[in-house]
Amino acid sequence: MPSSKLTEERKYQAVMDVLQGNGSLTDICNRYGVSQTYLYKLRDRALSAVSEAVKNKQNRPRTREERLDVKAKQFIGDQAIAIQAFKKNSD
Repeated sequence: MPSSKLTEERKYQAVMDVLQGNGSLTDICNRYGVSQTYLYKLRDRALSAVSEAVKNKQNRPRTREERLDVKAKQFIGDQAIAIQAFKKNSD
């Protein structure tokens, strides 16, 4: 069953129906015209995205100072790599 016919909204609603238990898996697949395999893949991707969003939120800097510290460390790391590359090329 081609998945390209489903809009993003319909994919979202199909996954929400599965997660909320709004009917049997067979009923939901028939309602949206998708296979069980495809619906499981949509569900797994959605749960993975939720998991990743929660992880990122826990690890992100909260204050302005923390954000600046992260940016400074990234900049220093980038500069160190550039210096090493420059030294390597000049030898």
